[in-house]
Amino acid sequence: MLKSSCIHLRHSVSHLASGMSETDINQILVNGASISLQNLKRARSYESLLFYYAEISVYLEVSLSEGAGISDWSRATLSSLFAEAAEEFMQRKRSYSPASLVGGT
Repeated sequence: MLKSSCIHLRHSVSHLASGMSETDINQILVNGASISLQNLKRARSYESLLFYYAEISVYLEVSLSEGAGISDWSRATLSSLFAEAAEEFMQRKRSYSPASLVGGT
């Protein structure tokens, strides 16, 4: 499910980019990653934590596309959001027992 969501997000962004201004696509990426970061901070399960972390990484990956009109400011902002998400993910991941990480109780 996560892989298909990431592929769908990538496809949606590239499809939207063809009919949008560069400012629009930059705002969509930064706002989307910001929302995902807030959701990651409120996640109550390891699966949710992992999902939002992966979602933020997809926004960063999309920003690295050549010729998509992504500004340097957006790339830097997304990189910063990803770094914050990685730190949050690593801190919160420690609170889950090894059994819960592999689907146990």
